Amino acid sequence: MNIFKKNQFILLLLFIIAGCSDNPADPGNNGINPGTAKVTVTGDLNAEKEGDATFNSSTVSFGDEPLYYIWEFSFDDAPLPHGVGASFYVSISGESIDSERPQVGTYQIVDKAEDNEMFYGYFSDISAGLQNIDNYATIGQDNAGGSLTIKESSSELIKGTFEFIAFNSFTDDAKRVTVQGEFSATVSQ
Repeated sequence: MNIFKKNQFILLLLFIIAGCSDNPADPGNNGINPGTAKVTVTGDLNAEKEGDATFNSSTVSFGDEPLYYIWEFSFDDAPLPHGVGASFYVSISGESIDSERPQVGTYQIVDKAEDNEMFYGYFSDISAGLQNIDNYATIGQDNAGGSLTIKESSSELIKGTFEFIAFNSFTDDAKRVTVQGEFSATVSQ
């Protein structure tokens, strides 16, 4: 093979490899890379955050029979494992008697237990340090809640969007935020 054909072949290979890469702007990738989330907070606190996204499922069983599953989506920007050093944390958790992970569809984020498959929303702003954490939750708050939309669900990755209204859970001044975002969460094994 002469030099010219060899260079053409290498150039063609590079174009093919570049075309197959995970581009964050790729519309088939929901605009974000696997294992990441983009979160926007508005209201009494305003912030735009990006970080890691994971999904965990655990089973509550009686003997060998599963009774129900506990689901949790976690989003944070921690530079170290287990949330150490994070400036924010979002948790959307729920229960199901039907499956180990949510299927494609829309789920309600609620302020109290209502039905078989529901979620609770939680946002924590840690940017001012551990002594000044602002916690916002949907649990036990009137007029709180929203929705979680799952666009893709596999044993490796769950993609979707969420939006919920939450209130500061440790003060009486009724601080309110709207938390919304998109994610491509890796499924913990």
